[in-house]
Amino acid sequence: MRDYVYLWLVIVFGAVWGAYCFLRPDLRRKLLFSSAASFFLGFTEPLFIPGYWIPQFKAIPLGKELYLESLLFCGVLGGFCACSWQVVAGKGLFPLRKIHPALTFTAPVAFLAVYLPGGTEVPVNFAYFAGGAMMLGTGVLIGALGRETAWPILLTGLAATLIYGAIYYAFWVTFPSLPASYQFVNFSGLAIAGIPIEEFVWIFPFACCWALLYEIWRGRFPGL
Repeated sequence: MRDYVYLWLVIVFGAVWGAYCFLRPDLRRKLLFSSAASFFLGFTEPLFIPGYWIPQFKAIPLGKELYLESLLFCGVLGGFCACSWQVVAGKGLFPLRKIHPALTFTAPVAFLAVYLPGGTEVPVNFAYFAGGAMMLGTGVLIGALGRETAWPILLTGLAATLIYGAIYYAFWVTFPSLPASYQFVNFSGLAIAGIPIEEFVWIFPFACCWALLYEIWRGRFPGL
């Protein structure tokens, strides 16, 4: 079981998700909604291979370059990222002006528009495509919601990134197969505690992009 690093990551982040759910019953719907939305991002795992990493650990395959852990990890990560700041700071749901939920699709649309034409032939690490698209999407949401939302969004991104980084670092130094999986030849060479900066280039924008996702959709559909 020690070789199933990806599965252990899912279990640990799932435990944090569960703790959030237990401690903050008022955020349970946000946790569930955010995780349901991010679950499908797991299907993008093949885009990370082989440019970003080639897993050197065991995983449960669902298809070519797609693993069960990919779906579970992305699912857990959505709720974890969206609610980390609210749990840490004791905040409730963010009050927002109503905007059309379609604006939350800015990031995936931007990503597809930029990435698909060049695909893997574009000499830029995949993390920058994903992170850049999500920061663009976050900027659009801040523009529509008002500048007052920038602070809670950035705090959400920061809180999630710090907690994620601490957990990931523990895995980084405990399981040699994790750092061995990364394709460092395609990275900038910059790192934080040995972890490539590119890992944070996508997790921070992801957390920012997911910060208000539930509140935006709940504004349009109060029953959520």
